[in-house]
Amino acid sequence: MKRLVSLLLVLVLIAAVFTGCSSPAEDDPVDTPPVEDENGEEVEEPVDEPAEGEIVKLGLGQNISIASSKEKAEDQDALSQANVTMAAVGFDADGKVVSVTIDTVQAKVAFDEEMNITSDIEAEVKLKKIFKMIMV
Repeated sequence: MKRLVSLLLVLVLIAAVFTGCSSPAEDDPVDTPPVEDENGEEVEEPVDEPAEGEIVKLGLGQNISIASSKEKAEDQDALSQANVTMAAVGFDADGKVVSVTIDTVQAKVAFDEEMNITSDIEAEVKLKKIFKMIMV
């Protein structure tokens, strides 16, 4: 499990380096409907330029695995486990990475000999904050 988390962390950092070094692509302008006041007249909205280092785009990624689940055997009961790892990467107006957050959850469900759930299904599933980096 540690190798998987380490590998995922290295891959995200490599992707962040290459993303921060690339030039931003020209985006097509988005047609937004005009804003009207209560009289039905068009009103121009003030355009605020984002501050340097402010997040203007957010990239999300996830990896879900049930490989840690175990079948019932003579000496052990069945166990279902879902490992969910998520990453969020914030980009500024220039397309540079300004923040990276990686978190994971290991949701486990235990069973008894008759395959009845013995875990508290109402219990809160705790997150593990693995990594958070804010770039200046």
